[in-house]
Amino acid sequence: MQVQLAGLRYAREVMTVRPMADTIKQELMPGSNAVDDDALKDHCRATVKTNWHPCGTARIGRVDDPMAVLTADAKVKGIDGLLVFDASLMPTVPHGNTNAPTMAVADRAVDLIQS
Repeated sequence: MQVQLAGLRYAREVMTVRPMADTIKQELMPGSNAVDDDALKDHCRATVKTNWHPCGTARIGRVDDPMAVLTADAKVKGIDGLLVFDASLMPTVPHGNTNAPTMAVADRAVDLIQS
């Protein structure tokens, strides 16, 4: 949230400097009345979203990788019998759409489950 607030404040600052200031008539959102942290946070919560497909929230990796919660065979560390096979296991965000990599993960899941 702090990064969002800093970005919003910076965008406002940019809008007050020429040449942008010459083209801006008024701030539509969140509006000039939204000045304190609470008002700006409310605006961010209501409007900020990602256009990307979230992935990497349950990172797969080596056993010694402290950021990985899944082993190389998609098993959840410390929980017997639980595997994850979706885009959350991707260790990095793909440069393209996540559909094809997720389908590859699902295909691999079939192999692991059947073996």
